[in-house]
Amino acid sequence: MYILERGSLYHSSRKLPDRFCGQEIPLSSGPRKVGSNGYSRFSLGTGNRQEAHRLGRRVAVEVDEFLTERRGPGTDRGTVLRAG
Repeated sequence: MYILERGSLYHSSRKLPDRFCGQEIPLSSGPRKVGSNGYSRFSLGTGNRQEAHRLGRRVAVEVDEFLTERRGPGTDRGTVLRAG
């Protein structure tokens, strides 16, 4: 899970590929800034652990979908190449 407790609120924290450092990524829940260290961190706006886990899963799916869209053609990670 990509959540952490900071003070009385829970935050989403996720390391993204270096090519997104310092950029803003468009998620369906709103645009999110990626820091110069490659982490996207923001408040989930709740101090309730169960709600934070639910929101964290939703954000994780949004980020996964964003990364899948940006992967592009010819980068299927399901393809296994074997040495001949």
